[in-house]
Amino acid sequence: MAGIASLTVSYQHAIDDLETHGQALEQRFVQGLQLWAEMTMTLAKAVYVPVDSGVLRASGYVTEMVPHPDGYVIEMGFGGAAAKYAFVVHERPKHVGQGKNKYLYRAVTERVSTMQPEIAAWMAGMGR
Repeated sequence: MAGIASLTVSYQHAIDDLETHGQALEQRFVQGLQLWAEMTMTLAKAVYVPVDSGVLRASGYVTEMVPHPDGYVIEMGFGGAAAKYAFVVHERPKHVGQGKNKYLYRAVTERVSTMQPEIAAWMAGMGR
């Protein structure tokens, strides 16, 4: 009787590669979303925030994205220590002051349609 051939196949290398590439893709996605948020804040500061002394505009911030059970969380806002003032200016009627209310809302609304294509382009450039 002829000998029985034995073949052992290991998938561990392939699994390790998938995990590595999956982590790289996730990291690249997070970077793309972070970049989108920062560009949105730049638009809010440049176009929509009312400027008297520049203090409100300078208070704009974007936090680093952090993991959350439902995905990731990133915070964008204005005010810092003067958050109450920033909120009042954001929510006041348009006819008050310079007519620039809803400054963060307007920037996010303007850029929300660009989120998917911008992040996709960022991720497509992974190998570059």
